[in-house]
Amino acid sequence: MFFLYRTTRNVNKGSSINYENKKWFVCSGYEPLYLKPKTKIMVMKTQDNKYYYSIGNDVYNLIEIDDHRLHGNKYTIKKEELESIKPSKMESP
Repeated sequence: MFFLYRTTRNVNKGSSINYENKKWFVCSGYEPLYLKPKTKIMVMKTQDNKYYYSIGNDVYNLIEIDDHRLHGNKYTIKKEELESIKPSKMESP
């Protein structure tokens, strides 16, 4: 694996980073990896335009996220959950 470019970034509060005007989620494989805010990581770009990051000697995936879509899904899921768990009306004794 050859890296074309590397730089350092600080992790945001949501375990994401800003890089090349995009938001990236920090993952171990495809599972989220929650890091403390302001943790320094090294971001690396490969020849085939894949992105990785390194902490110490370990290399992990970076997955691009769409911030607007992410917030939209959170709102939709919450609304659906609330409607599906409404308690049924009970007769009072």
